Amino acid sequence: SSKLELNAVLQSVVERAVDLLQVTGGELAILDDTTEQLEIVASTNLGMESIGIKLKIGEGAMGIVAQTKEPLIIPDYQIWEGRSNKYEATKVRGVMAVPLISKEVLVGVLCTVHLENDRTFTQKDIRLLKLFAPLAATAIENAQLFNKTKTLLALTEKREQELKSTQQQLIQSEKMASLGELTAGIAHEIQNPLNFVNNFSELNNELLQELGPLDKLGVTADQQDILKDLQSNSEKINHHGQRAAAIVKGMLQHSRTSSGQKEPTDI
Repeated sequence: SSKLELNAVLQSVVERAVDLLQVTGGELAILDDTTEQLEIVASTNLGMESIGIKLKIGEGAMGIVAQTKEPLIIPDYQIWEGRSNKYEATKVRGVMAVPLISKEVLVGVLCTVHLENDRTFTQKDIRLLKLFAPLAATAIENAQLFNKTKTLLALTEKREQELKSTQQQLIQSEKMASLGELTAGIAHEIQNPLNFVNNFSELNNELLQELGPLDKLGVTADQQDILKDLQSNSEKINHHGQRAAAIVKGMLQHSRTSSGQKEPTDI
């Protein structure tokens, strides 16, 4: 499903946040741990194309929120002194941004904007968006886990094909023992991160099930939809993770060397 692609999930998060607050538009940035920068990955009705923009920590509204890990309200962005020059083309007025935090770690920033002066963000809006923010952070984490699972699965299948090709070459040169060692090493290399993905997806499923019936949680219909999406994503992550684990198991069995003892064989 395309909704499981990271950018599609985050675009849905932004659009639902905009609908929830009844504002003009919004955008979402993910924190890149390697570069310590925010990258805009989802945007709607901002008055300019912002996807792909990168902000340093402390730069612009979202950069300040990432730096302080606190919500921020800007009554008029056009005259705000901290405005980033990367947003000179936008005509937005009111701006509100909140940090996206998962397990006490910043994963991104969610921002909503309004183009007209008739909408002023308040602490009530902050509270509403802060209720929505944990769902968005979990969506990011789930989507990243799903992408990691797909990458591991692709790597596993690629390595399996490489091993099959290598196996044929080694059979011809009577080097099956070397192939077994190679297979075991690759399988063990893949197994550790794969176990992490499988265990974490199962934990996510258990936490979501502990919430009980969604209609009794006191959350909005949009929030219920997000929770349902999260549960579906976790189940699919686990499904693909188990598929990759089965491949790894087959690789480990294939790598076992003979004990040298005679054994019954069905011919």
